[in-house]
Amino acid sequence: MTQAAPLIATKLHIPRVRARRVARPQLIKRLNAGLPFILISAPPGFGKTTLLAEWLAQTDRVVCWLSLDEHDNDPARFLHYLIGALRTADDALGATTYALLGSPEVPPADVVMAPLLNDLASLAKPTLLVLDDYHVISDMRVHQLIIQLVEFLPESLQIAIASRIDPPLPLPRLRVRGQLIEVRSADLRFTADQAAAFLNDVMGLALTPDVIDTLEARTEGWIAGLQLAALSLQEADDAQAFMHAFAGNDRHIMDYLADEVLSRQSDAVRRFLLHTSLLDRLCGPACDAVLADGATDSAATLEQLERANLFIVPLDNRREWYRYHHLFGSLLRHRLAREHAADVPDLHRRAAQWFGQQGLIEEAIKHAWPPAITPSPANCSTMQVSGCACRPRSVCPRCWAGCNHCRWIFCVSDPTCTSSSPAISRCWAASKTRSACWMKWKRRYASATPMIHSRGAWPGWWRSIDRMRPC
Repeated sequence: MTQAAPLIATKLHIPRVRARRVARPQLIKRLNAGLPFILISAPPGFGKTTLLAEWLAQTDRVVCWLSLDEHDNDPARFLHYLIGALRTADDALGATTYALLGSPEVPPADVVMAPLLNDLASLAKPTLLVLDDYHVISDMRVHQLIIQLVEFLPESLQIAIASRIDPPLPLPRLRVRGQLIEVRSADLRFTADQAAAFLNDVMGLALTPDVIDTLEARTEGWIAGLQLAALSLQEADDAQAFMHAFAGNDRHIMDYLADEVLSRQSDAVRRFLLHTSLLDRLCGPACDAVLADGATDSAATLEQLERANLFIVPLDNRREWYRYHHLFGSLLRHRLAREHAADVPDLHRRAAQWFGQQGLIEEAIKHAWPPAITPSPANCSTMQVSGCACRPRSVCPRCWAGCNHCRWIFCVSDPTCTSSSPAISRCWAASKTRSACWMKWKRRYASATPMIHSRGAWPGWWRSIDRMRPC
């Protein structure tokens, strides 16, 4: 590519600030801290570009804007547009670098960036370079150009990058040096008050506080999710009925996430997302067990998904446990049931077995008896749990004073379902006896006694039921 190649002017235009928007003064204040490097990293639909536009409308710096696309993975094209953007500050900037682009091959990053860095050091006014949609860059040669720029950044230049994923730049070093401002999805998501302003003032709805609170909780403050929900609400006859049913299978949500997220993933990542979506919380070993394909790298995959801002939320500081964003998880489970329905029982069975082996009884029971599967001796045989903290006197089904998983056990009507695990059998019997309907359950136990004795399941403890009294 030569210097005569034309530029698409709109790639260099700063987006206009929307007249009707939710102001973000706290985030603007953070961006105004004046540190050399700014990273705004969040999944699609969190308002990264909108925040930048609002901030730039208030700054007194010279702004050089570049919207990136997939074609900018060519180093020569990228440099061509980079210099074109920087010439907003100085029309003569980058002449030597332009000459180097006439070579058959682009020289190494340190060679081609040296004259450009020297030009930038002579800028007369404080300048801000904004690279929007940086996540489209995958060519390491282009990343090396930005690394050179970051490593030898002149004092007169500040860089802001907006991306759906964390770029492979020296972020830890910048962080330690105190040279990095980070804005992430947790910072960008709307609070309840901001959600109310967005839905009622910006989107022109007249929603009650209860509906707004429900929407904010379901979307977890995800701005695009709120906007898509508002579009669906405008089409709904009954707002309350819509709110009751609103989930990741809403057609606007599905279309957006399918196009912006799922369709952009490799087959391996897509399979991982779908098959692990039935887990309320995820860790590497649990995902390995559910996938059952010999993979032992699920922990690395989860870290990769987090770096990619793929709607995954860390649950601890050690980055061991995660969960999917509520709407994204709902979409994944809907797709799983539609595309891989035959695999769902086996996925639940493997999840139940792994959680049971870890002594996580509540989660094990949930997967052994999910809502779509009727409890039976077959699926309960996967339960190899390590015990239960319940005692007969504390498992009242009326007040649920026992451990949480007893509420599932209480719903099982077939005592043979629990015979494979002494811990579950004891909890099942206790939960049934300690109820307001104690006499009815006592008659059921009496009819089950021959079966219990034949299986050798605590005949002495079972007889103690006769001495128990209801709450």
